[in-house]
Amino acid sequence: MLKLDSIPARWLPLLMPLALAGTVLGQGFGDQVKLDPTGPSKSSVFAADVDGDGQLDLIAAEDWNGSVAWFRQVSLGQFGPRVQLAGGLGTPWRIVAQDMDGDQDVDIVVPTEGSSSVVWLENPGTAAAWTKHSLTIGLKGTGDLVVLDADEDGDPDILATSRLDHKLTYLENLGSGAFAAPVTVTTDISGAKTLGAADLDGDGHVDLLLGGYVSGSIATLKGAGDGSFGAPMEFAEVFQPGFLGGFDLDGDGDQDVLCTGYTPTALVWFENDGAGNLGLPKVIDQAFGATSAHAVDFDLDGDLDVCLVAFASNLCSWYENLGAGNFGPRMELGDGIDGPKHVHVADLDGNGAVDLAVAAKNDDSLSYFPNLAGLLPKLDTLVGLHCAVAGEVVLVGEDLLGATLAIDGVPTPVKASTDTTLTFDLPIDVPGGRHDLALSNGFGTKLWPGGLARYPVLELPPTVELGAPLDIVLDNGGEGLYVLGISGDLYATPAPFTGLGWYHGLELNGVWLSFGGAFTAMEPTKTLTIPPSASVGLVGITFHFQAWTHQSALGLSGFTAVQSVLVE
Repeated sequence: MLKLDSIPARWLPLLMPLALAGTVLGQGFGDQVKLDPTGPSKSSVFAADVDGDGQLDLIAAEDWNGSVAWFRQVSLGQFGPRVQLAGGLGTPWRIVAQDMDGDQDVDIVVPTEGSSSVVWLENPGTAAAWTKHSLTIGLKGTGDLVVLDADEDGDPDILATSRLDHKLTYLENLGSGAFAAPVTVTTDISGAKTLGAADLDGDGHVDLLLGGYVSGSIATLKGAGDGSFGAPMEFAEVFQPGFLGGFDLDGDGDQDVLCTGYTPTALVWFENDGAGNLGLPKVIDQAFGATSAHAVDFDLDGDLDVCLVAFASNLCSWYENLGAGNFGPRMELGDGIDGPKHVHVADLDGNGAVDLAVAAKNDDSLSYFPNLAGLLPKLDTLVGLHCAVAGEVVLVGEDLLGATLAIDGVPTPVKASTDTTLTFDLPIDVPGGRHDLALSNGFGTKLWPGGLARYPVLELPPTVELGAPLDIVLDNGGEGLYVLGISGDLYATPAPFTGLGWYHGLELNGVWLSFGGAFTAMEPTKTLTIPPSASVGLVGITFHFQAWTHQSALGLSGFTAVQSVLVE
C-alpha cells in the first residue's frame, strides 16, 4: 500500500509531494435562507463578529425605520432573531463594521440620509446599550462611505459623499474614536454618491473611486498616504453607478475596477494597465437595475469571480471568472427576493468558502446563501510513481468520504474512503506523464489538472513555429537514463514503441533521430532543445515523441505517453 505517511525506504526517491490547487466544476450555492422576512426594509448588510465569540454575525441597515439591527450567529450557518442596536438614524443607506476606537471590538459606521451627519455606534463590549456618536459634517443628501486608514497612522478614517452638494468629505480619526474637523476633498463630481477604494497605481497608498449619481461620471482620486487626495480624474460614464470597487479581475497583479450601473451596461469592469490608467468598459452582464456587486473567489480556483444584485429586476447572481477576466454566463441564486439592494460576502459558516448575504428593500428580508464549494473534495498531497509500478494508492485530503474518482476523465473504482483518505488501485496501463484527477461528491466536482505524476513525464507544446527551437521537458523523478525517440507523419499513428529495438533510431520521413542521456541526483528533470529548421517542407507536419527511462536506484524502466507537436 502506497501511503504518504508510511512508505518503504526504497520508494523514497519516487515520492514527489505536490501542493495542489484545484478547479471547481459545477460548483454552486445552497438554498436561500431568509432571516427576518417580516422585519423592516433592509438597505445594506455587513458581516462582523459583533459579540467577540469567534463567529461572524450579520448587521443590517434598515432604511424605513432608521435603525441598525444585529443577527447573532448562534451556531455555524444558523442565526438568531433580529436585535435592534440603535434607532433614530434617519434613513441609513450604507453600513460598515470597524473598530473605530481601538478597543478591539467591532463598532458600526452609518451615513444618515436626511441629516448632515455620519454616525458611528460604539460597541460597549457587553450587553449594555450602544453609544451613538454623531459626526456633523454638513452633508446634504447622504450617499456612500468608506472606512479606511487614509493617513496611514494605524486607525480607520471615514470618507463620505453627499450627492445634493456634490461633496466628498474626509474625517480623520485622531485615535480612541475622536475625529478632526471635516475636510472637503472635492465638489467636482456632480451628484457625488458612489464611493470605492483601491491602490490603482501600485504605490502602496489607497486611491479613491467616485461616481456621480446624476452625471454618471466616474473618476479616480490619487491618494498621497497622508489623508490628502488629488483632483478627480474622470475615466468613464455609467448611468447611476451603484457600486465601485478595486479587484484584480484579470490576475495580472494590479487592481482593476468593478462597477454597477442602473442601465444599460449594468455590470462592467475596467482593466488597469498597472500604472492606474483604466481601459474601456468590459461588460459582464446587462442585468437591469444593478445596484451592488463584489468580487471574490467563490469556486476556490484561484481567480476572482463576481456577484451582483439588481434592485429593479429582482436579480441575485454570480459569474465565474474563466481566467484573465473572462466571465461565464449569469448563474442566478434564489427566486424569492423582492428588491435586493446590497450584497456582502464572507465565510459565514466557516467551511472555507465565501458565502453571500443579501439585503432587500421591498420584501424587507435579509438572505443568506451558503457556498457549497467549501464542502467539495480537497486534496493536500499526492504521490508520484514510476509508470512501471501499479498498486494501491491512498490520497489524503478533506471531505473525501463517498467521493468518486476519474483519471483523465475515465472513472476509476474507489476501494475505500474516509473523510480524509481515498484509496484506489492505480492500473499499470496508465502511462508515464501527468494525468488529470477529478473528485466528485454530492456538492460538485473538483479537478486537479496534471495532479497525478507517473514517471517518466514528457511535456512539450502542442505547436511550434517554423524556425523556432522546440523545448522538451523530461522528468524522471530520480537518477537514471533516458532515450527520446521521434517519428513523423510517415506513420499513420504515433509509433507504438512497444519493443526495445526502436530506440536505435526512428524513421523521421527518411531521417533517423534519437536523443539519449542521463539524469543525476541534482538534475532529475531535463529540458532538451531541438534546434530550429527553416525548411518550409516541415510546415503542417506533426511529429510524435516518446521517451523511455530507467531509474537507477529502483531498477525500474518504462515509457512516457506519446506527445505530438505540429509545425506551423
